[in-house]
Amino acid sequence: MRTAQATGGLTIPLPTETMFDLPPGPDRDWVARRITPHPLAAYTDQIHLDHPVGNGLPRVYIRATGPVYPAVVPSYDRIKAEGGWTLVDIATGHDAMVTAPEALAEILLKHAPRRG
Repeated sequence: MRTAQATGGLTIPLPTETMFDLPPGPDRDWVARRITPHPLAAYTDQIHLDHPVGNGLPRVYIRATGPVYPAVVPSYDRIKAEGGWTLVDIATGHDAMVTAPEALAEILLKHAPRRG
């Protein structure tokens, strides 16, 4: 009920058949217990930023390639065409934080801005 109220009831259907291509097993079960509908407005509402994307910090796009999740292909294509981004591929599915947490953490740490 709260999801429908928050989104006006308009959501992207859950990929319950494929579960982002997670193989059957504990990881897939863990995600299935936590997955929630994604508001359609995240793709349709225009946002207005007071500063450029990244706010002057390096911008990195991490693309999961094992397999590529079709819903994010337009975002990747836009970022690639825009330029100014570091594009990094990770050879795992959309839920890299579940299927390849160490590899994802390594990428994030490598590209994180250094402070101090």
